[in-house]
Amino acid sequence: MPNTIFIDTNKLQRKQTPEGEFTEILNNELVGAKNVLGMLRWLKSGETFKADASPKHQLIYLMEGKGKINLENKDHEVTKGMGIYLGPSETATISAAAGATLKLFHLVVPRNTALENGTRAKARDYILGLRLTRSCGLSRENLPFRFR
Repeated sequence: MPNTIFIDTNKLQRKQTPEGEFTEILNNELVGAKNVLGMLRWLKSGETFKADASPKHQLIYLMEGKGKINLENKDHEVTKGMGIYLGPSETATISAAAGATLKLFHLVVPRNTALENGTRAKARDYILGLRLTRSCGLSRENLPFRFR
């Protein structure tokens, strides 16, 4: 029998930052996750979140709303169900469209837990067990966790 943990994100405390609100939903304290960090992020119209370059792998999935993601100095319009993978040292800037809000799922996996001797595709597969490419469409049903 699977060991499923239900996370009621409505009961978790949100933290306000200059880059919108966020709350951690996947960490050691909540679910015993030692090598990953999962967050929900909310951006209001005019707010921007920058996923900084780091030695970690990142997945950002757009759960609600519409906006744009800047990758390699090029803007991409994004809507619900789209996501991006950022390898170590890659960066992206995400902003909500005018008059819109965004809800993002942001997963961070330390570099040493990914498949270092493999390819970027293997690292992507490791993160969620899904084959991901930049600006791909994902379905909530494909994700191995549930949240409200």
